[in-house]
Amino acid sequence: MVLQWRRRPFQPTQRQVKRGCLAERARCFFDYSGQTYGSPRTTLGLCEESWQASYNTVADIMAEFGLQGRTPPRRRCSLTRPGKRKALPPWCGALSTPSRPTRCGGAT
Repeated sequence: MVLQWRRRPFQPTQRQVKRGCLAERARCFFDYSGQTYGSPRTTLGLCEESWQASYNTVADIMAEFGLQGRTPPRRRCSLTRPGKRKALPPWCGALSTPSRPTRCGGAT
């Protein structure tokens, strides 16, 4: 029969069993690290324990369980943060007309 696989009882395949054990071990390693390691470091730790898995497989497993390592710090867009910079004093000439010098400290 072509559709015999539909009639037999569900038994996990070897790949599913191995992936389940790998997922359990990855979760233990992630918890042991204080929930700071991401998939590359978790993969290296699993390789040290003689597990064979790629970075993408471990990343998929971690994403499936919602395991995320330390988030990297956000990169600032600019050096001057809005709201932290003081306004220029009125004598500096920031709002001056073209006939007046615009630099602080006098004429050029």
